[in-house]
Amino acid sequence: GHLSVEDFATQALRFDLAMNTINVDDYLPKPVATAPAPIETDPKVAAHTAEDKIALPVELLRSLNIDGHLRIDELTASKLLFEKANVSLKAKDGKISIDPLTAEAYGGQATINASMNVQGKQPTYRLKADMHGVQSGDVFAALLGDRIVSGAATLGTNLSTAGDSITQIKQSLNGSLQTKFAEGTIKGSKLSAKIIEARNFVRKLEGKSLLENKVTDSTRFSVLTATADVKAGVLTNDDLSLLAPLFHATGAGTV
Repeated sequence: GHLSVEDFATQALRFDLAMNTINVDDYLPKPVATAPAPIETDPKVAAHTAEDKIALPVELLRSLNIDGHLRIDELTASKLLFEKANVSLKAKDGKISIDPLTAEAYGGQATINASMNVQGKQPTYRLKADMHGVQSGDVFAALLGDRIVSGAATLGTNLSTAGDSITQIKQSLNGSLQTKFAEGTIKGSKLSAKIIEARNFVRKLEGKSLLENKVTDSTRFSVLTATADVKAGVLTNDDLSLLAPLFHATGAGTV
């Protein structure tokens, strides 16, 4: 592709590039091992002491003047693989944004918009992501090393936060989440087996034929959906719905 500097005084960098493959994780700083913090009896002091500070090169980020476009055959970020990715990157006056990143991902499509603002005393972050038709088992395997939930997934997030430590970022997190999984399984869940066992107990008392109960270590479902509101680091869900071949389960809770 091409790369140019439009203004040397402000180091205005412009580019339009194509590449085969890149793993962004390889260029991120590695975690630094630190000595354990002293134990505090005051919870507020303990929380402050345990904060995981994020050392951003703020002055460098504020000086960036970038406007460019990338086309990448295979892009790996946060262990996730995106194919045929198109990325628009802008940075000026302390505002850095990916607007948008579009790609094929795990059998589906992904669109991600992300931004960071380091103009003020504390950096702020925004993330909006939409993924459709993604094979969730492959995503969980890449992120966590285990296929916790499988099935074709539709995922949506719209989140914002601020802070210069992991603790502050969690406590300042606000936004919403939407999830839908179709024709999948929940690994390690014996919910189906227990429900069939209970129904067979009743059917036996009624003199009816028993339902077939194949022993498995997972629960199959037709549709699993949930939405959540996030306020000040607390995620609240009140519409969890699991529709399986022989039962319907609902749930609610907070994280």
